[in-house]
Order: sequence, then C-alpha cells, then structure tokens
Amino acid sequence: MSHKNKETLSKQCADVMMRLQCQGRSKHNDKKAAAEEWKKLNEAWKKEHGKGSKYPVPKWQYINNAIRDKIYGNGTYASYEKCTNRFFKWCENNYPRKKRETLEQVREYVPIWLNQRIATVSASTVKTEAAALGKIFQCDYGEFGVKLPERKSSDAKRSRNVVARDKGFSLENNKDLIEFCRSTGLRRFELESLCSDQLERRLDGSYGLVIKGKGGRIRHSPIIGSPESVQRVVNRIESSDGLVWGKVNSHMDVHSYRAEYATAIYIMHERSFSEIPYDGRYKDGRVYKKQVYYCRGDRQGMMFDKEAMRYASEALGHSRLNVVAEHYLRVSGFQ
Repeated sequence: MSHKNKETLSKQCADVMMRLQCQGRSKHNDKKAAAEEWKKLNEAWKKEHGKGSKYPVPKWQYINNAIRDKIYGNGTYASYEKCTNRFFKWCENNYPRKKRETLEQVREYVPIWLNQRIATVSASTVKTEAAALGKIFQCDYGEFGVKLPERKSSDAKRSRNVVARDKGFSLENNKDLIEFCRSTGLRRFELESLCSDQLERRLDGSYGLVIKGKGGRIRHSPIIGSPESVQRVVNRIESSDGLVWGKVNSHMDVHSYRAEYATAIYIMHERSFSEIPYDGRYKDGRVYKKQVYYCRGDRQGMMFDKEAMRYASEALGHSRLNVVAEHYLRVSGFQ
C-alpha cells in the first residue's frame, strides 16, 4: 500500500473510538453487572481453593476490564479526542514520519509524553490524558509505567476561585439560574436537557428531580432551599414548555453551585461527632469510628459523617465517598 493511502493517526484513533462508542448505555448498570459477576467467580474460587483464598483478579480490576472497551458519554468522547490529538501532534513534531505511521508505533512514546506533561500541566489534566490513551490502546494507564501526580483539591482553580473566564457571566442578570443550580445541584448537561416531566412530588410534600446522569445512571435528587426558593424553582419547571433552561452560558461555573448544593445536603444530615456511635477502635490516643470518613492527601486531618456524605453522594449521582470529600464539600468537618 502506498504511503498516501495510509490513514493518519487521528483517523486510526477515530476508528477505534467509534467502535468503543456506546452513548445511551448505562455505565452504572455495566459496573453493577460486572461486580455481580466477580462476586460469583469469587465464591466459586473459594469453594475450589478454600475459604481463605480470593479470586486472582481484584474486583476493581475486573470491573475496569468490563468497561474498558466502552465510551459512554459524548463529553468523555470529545475530551478523549482532544487529548489524543494533542499526543499525535507532539509525535509529529518529535518523530520522523516512518516512526509514527501507526498506533502500534506511537504507543512506545506515551511514557515520554506523559512525563513531559507532568512538568507542564495539572495533575487532573495529565490523568485525563493518560486515561484517554489507555482507552485507545485498551489498557490500564498504569501499564504505561509512569507515576502520575496525585490530584489535590487545593490545586483546583475553577469552582474555587474567581478566574478570568467568570467575568463573562453576570451574577446579577442570572440570579434565577444561580438559585436554580444551588437548589438542584445539576451538572451542566443535566441542566441543559432538563424538562418539566422530570419533576416529582414526594409523599412528604417535598419536591425532587428524576435525573438521568453520567453513564445513564438514574437518580432522584431533592430540591432544597428556603420554602420560597423551592417554590420558585418548582414554578420555573412547571411553567416551562419543553426544556426548562436549554443552552447555558459557557462562562457559568455550574460545578461551583453543584458543590454548594452538596455541602448544603451534607449539613442538613450531619451529626455531631459525639452523636455518632463508637463502633471502631482506639489508636494512639485517638477514637476511630467506622461511620466517620477520615480524609487523606491535602485534606488529611478532616473528618466527615459518612451517613451525611451518602445523602450528598446519592443526590449528586456519585458512588464513592472520597469524590464527595475531595471535590464537593466546602466545610472543614470534625476537627
């Protein structure tokens, strides 16, 4: 085959991504099914090898393997496309054509590129880029042999501090939208696709929203705030014909209001440290309770009520408590 008939790296990558694309399918359900499969395999393994043994593939790895050949969301697809194109551009600038004609050839350059990116971009960015390349080469990004930096909430600029991009969004002119976000905690795409039929009136008289979130996961999120605020949100939803908001200004920091929502939910359900029963252990003169979440990393020393965290996590559409602790809660917790 002549050189001019060979596909570019971007085209080869696009072909792979098209095969992985499965928008509309539930990532949450796929992970749940994989977890059930692993449980059955683990039980069978114990029967064959004894109670003290464990299935040789860890649960987290089995689940990751089950979803590795799938890209669930349009946002993820677009993000991975940008990441891989940056890598291909770098390959073009650093290697002769004959050494970068196929995906198989450029795979060996991934560790070099990632190490360079660690020195120039944030931990969050380089981890997304590593995940994108892992998806294309169908491997865990740990197989690239690069120790990626730890994400730190203190390093985040957006959603925590005023940045230049925020200047394109008027707080005064968008008070209704801001109130709506603080009361519902929706992601940007959830907010833009929200319709009136997603409103639900609960048996206790409160209101909530039925949301199809990331990975097709369905959740029931409460609408919170003062009675007047909740009523304004409900009125907005009930009076809409079609989409409640539609396209939202790209300069709006939706995630910051989502964090405020999560924090408010947490505070509504938080117990004092003394109210949480002792069901743990003492170590080095300190009380450790199973129902208390102990932070690590740059939030080490902070403690949160796990029960209250679960309420916030379910309302946000997340499963892991560490995500809530590291990215959403704007309180210091127990000291």
